[in-house]
Amino acid sequence: MLHRSLTALCFFGSVIGAYAQLPTLDITMVPVGGNQLEVKVRPDANFDGLFSSLVFTIRWETSSGATLSSVGQPAPVGDYIPIGSPGGTVDDGGYRYKSYTGFGFNTLVDAGTSWAAGTEYTLITLQVQNGTSTFEIIEDAYTAATNNNYYVSLNGADRTGIIYSPSTGVTAGEPAKNEVSILPNPSEGAVQLLFGVEDTQDLQIDVVNSLGQSVYSERLAFFQGIYRRELDLKAQGSGVYMVNITGKDGLRTHRVVIR
Repeated sequence: MLHRSLTALCFFGSVIGAYAQLPTLDITMVPVGGNQLEVKVRPDANFDGLFSSLVFTIRWETSSGATLSSVGQPAPVGDYIPIGSPGGTVDDGGYRYKSYTGFGFNTLVDAGTSWAAGTEYTLITLQVQNGTSTFEIIEDAYTAATNNNYYVSLNGADRTGIIYSPSTGVTAGEPAKNEVSILPNPSEGAVQLLFGVEDTQDLQIDVVNSLGQSVYSERLAFFQGIYRRELDLKAQGSGVYMVNITGKDGLRTHRVVIR
């Protein structure tokens, strides 16, 4: 009897020890170029076992008209956890949602790879099409109600970590000709100014507060292509700001609210 008890304790102890050595897995999303997004994970311990399952959801503004391409996966990720979006997109409350799932059947070591603690690994790549918007890996009322909050299991155990910066508020996509995007708007302070310039020209960009005072100014000579600039207006205080863009076609003014 004592021998059986000791055997059981050793078995459960080894199971607990194995789970304790499993990493938790954090997730993020980053822009790569003008219209590409990469979803990455970051383990906090080394790992070469089974990436059992994965769920996460990306949200963006329905009004943007933007869409996301089908999933691309770098080698050998698709060998150990193929990821797709079988449910397509769903519009709810002014936002567009797309949930992604993956199920692994081969271990990382069987796929000829392993993870190192603290290193980011790209799981999927996506192309932003037909517009520009702010994209987020999100947990909100919709994802909770549809069971699509971020979740990951390794070796069959729940090892869900956090959604970490800069996954919240990634602005991506190429603007159409003469389209100006300022996102997010309203903002807590940081916004991305994005627009396309088809013909080479001199540009003047000014941001002014409600008193008409300049808080940002930039002049560009012989500019053509995609203009993208991160502006942090938090230190300027809450209020309404005007973004003035002057080019060969005259002045364009756009309003941004800082809360």
